Amino acid sequence: MSTRRIVLLGACLVVVTVSGAARAQIGDGPPDPHLTLKQKQDMRFPQPVRVGSLRGEHVIQAGHNMKQVGTVVGVYRSGEDDLSMVMRYGGVLGLGARTIAPDLDNTDLVGPYVKIVDLDPGEIAKLPAFTAKGGAFLRPDEVIRLGVDRKY
Repeated sequence: MSTRRIVLLGACLVVVTVSGAARAQIGDGPPDPHLTLKQKQDMRFPQPVRVGSLRGEHVIQAGHNMKQVGTVVGVYRSGEDDLSMVMRYGGVLGLGARTIAPDLDNTDLVGPYVKIVDLDPGEIAKLPAFTAKGGAFLRPDEVIRLGVDRKY
């Protein structure tokens, strides 16, 4: 075998090894079920987002069909670190929709959408109606951190 082929073969082997190690660090497998919502959110590379830029964005559910389930109304703080994504859910053309507030750690950004993660459609439908008690909506200029989902 020529030296050139040996070098090329060695380079290919290094690339395959390095990409395999990188893939293992990313972790395409299911997340550890013992992790808290906050720990899962931290694994999704949270990025700064202005609250005002989220208002009116479409909300989609996780899954193969990425069905649109609502629109963002705002972000509500009911405690020191207790943030919720308030959204209009369900209905047809805005009629019959109700307002719900999944935990902010259950949401990610995916492209131009807000995606509900870690909740299946049945769990989303069972969320109680949102009522503003003991807290306040964040101002549009406030910045929060949301995970970025790389699975469109």
